[in-house]
Amino acid sequence: MLLDAYVALVLKYPKWVLAALVALILGLGWGVQNFRLDASADSLVVEGDADLEFSREINSRYGSGDFVFVAYTPKQELFSRETVADLRALRDELLEIDGVASVDSILTIPLFKVADASLRDVTDDIITLEAPDVDIGAARDDLTTNAAYLDVLLNAEGTTTALIANFERDSELETLLSERMILQRRAREGDLDRAGEFELVRVEAAYGERRDLSTRQLHESIAAIRTVLDDYRDDADIVMGGVPMIADDLVSFVRGDLELFSGVILVFIIVALAALFRQPRYVVLPLTCGLAVTVCMIGLLGLLDWPVTVISSNFVALLLIATVSLTIHLIVRYRELEEERPETPHEARLAQTLRDMSAPALYTALTTVVAFASLITSSIPPIIDFGWMMFIGIAAAFVLTFLLFPSAMALLPQPKQKAPSTGLDITPAVGRF
Repeated sequence: MLLDAYVALVLKYPKWVLAALVALILGLGWGVQNFRLDASADSLVVEGDADLEFSREINSRYGSGDFVFVAYTPKQELFSRETVADLRALRDELLEIDGVASVDSILTIPLFKVADASLRDVTDDIITLEAPDVDIGAARDDLTTNAAYLDVLLNAEGTTTALIANFERDSELETLLSERMILQRRAREGDLDRAGEFELVRVEAAYGERRDLSTRQLHESIAAIRTVLDDYRDDADIVMGGVPMIADDLVSFVRGDLELFSGVILVFIIVALAALFRQPRYVVLPLTCGLAVTVCMIGLLGLLDWPVTVISSNFVALLLIATVSLTIHLIVRYRELEEERPETPHEARLAQTLRDMSAPALYTALTTVVAFASLITSSIPPIIDFGWMMFIGIAAAFVLTFLLFPSAMALLPQPKQKAPSTGLDITPAVGRF
């Protein structure tokens, strides 16, 4: 019988089982260094969508590069020589940042009324707010009454202005995106030969590498902008916004949440296991199983270059909880047998635990797998990825738990204490409540 063969294997050769598991964990763990979070738009869209392709076509034809807004509200009068000097200094520092191509502000826009000029008369020497002999009061009246500037570079009250930091466009990334779109469209239409398929693979790999490089450069530019803005916050209220900043912050927030929630859950599990079981082995073993599954999954995602999105970022906490729960079922059953049959040898009790719990645990894992597998039927890419990750993760949790726990327990001496008499039995209290 398959179950008997499994029990005999893990209890007769526990060292070999553990050695194989350690090799597997180390092998998959090598990919942890390649694990990455992806909050780009590509991770949230469906390739081939007609609206997406139309949007990309319009952006490539008429769109501008990425940019961020900097709302600047000085603590003194906006239209004063001192504030204009501060704005000029801020703009010049922003222009020195790598990746910033230009900065639009009220300093560089033409003053039509002050110059008594029309659009036809606009030349390179048109009067701007930076002109040394410009009338500040007249410039204020000009800018605050021009509909083209209001609520774009200046608010109606004339107290807050905006600087627009335009990032350099990545022409190589745009070229790769265009080639990728064309090849993907041909592939969907069945008009791609063998050479075209290899070319699609090459272009997708090159596009991914270039996108990651562009994302890192953009992150560094945004961080540099924040550093510059911090030097001016004493004299003004400054707020930065924009799609690139939101996308960059999103990755940081998700990474922080991933570390925070996983850490909090880990601490909670340790405290709960210590309070309930009061034996080191029953704290260490569930955590070891949970961490082993987590390392294997993160390493597998890294080896497959399968990024985690904002949707699937909580898979680590879910896997940790699911794995620990499976281990707790085994512990509880073992301790029940320990109290019911104290004369039974350690190995026999462990074998009975595996026989009693293999089917219930399998059904528990299967129901969870099916629940997450239902997400695969979605048409949203990050939802589909989340379903596959949890599908694989829960299956791995079941297999690793039923190999790691019994083999480790088989090498440990028989516990000296009985389960119910030494643990914290909260079930009656909860039931009465």
